[in-house]
Amino acid sequence: MGLYKQIPPRSSRMGILSVLIQMEGLAILEYGSMGHTLYQYKDAHMNNIPIKARCYSTHLKAYEIALGETQRLHEAIEALIEKPEIEAIALLPSSVGEMIGIDLEGEIAQGGNWSKSVFTVPKGGFEYTYEEGVEAAEQVLRERGLK
Repeated sequence: MGLYKQIPPRSSRMGILSVLIQMEGLAILEYGSMGHTLYQYKDAHMNNIPIKARCYSTHLKAYEIALGETQRLHEAIEALIEKPEIEAIALLPSSVGEMIGIDLEGEIAQGGNWSKSVFTVPKGGFEYTYEEGVEAAEQVLRERGLK
């Protein structure tokens, strides 16, 4: 992402969130800091996107980022699975995970046999556009029969 004097273009993560946040019964879990989650939630609100999903963050600490620690991610997934109102969990890529190279699909595979659907959406990186994020999220939801 280059230098912008005004507002930078919306990222693919924002496109992914704009689709996922409209899904009833979905928990959106971001492997990152609460600030990113709040910013994305506010962006959806400011753009009049219907908010039906619940947004969560792993609230990473500096040492967890530096060490690439994912225990908090797995604990958050387990906690969300226990909530009866949650039907599925979407792991939202964040800039933190992008920078340190966390493989969310690999983390899902390591998690084993969760009782609810846990998935992520590709194209959450810096090299993709908002529109590509929207398309990728819609495709994943279709493939999983969620939309």
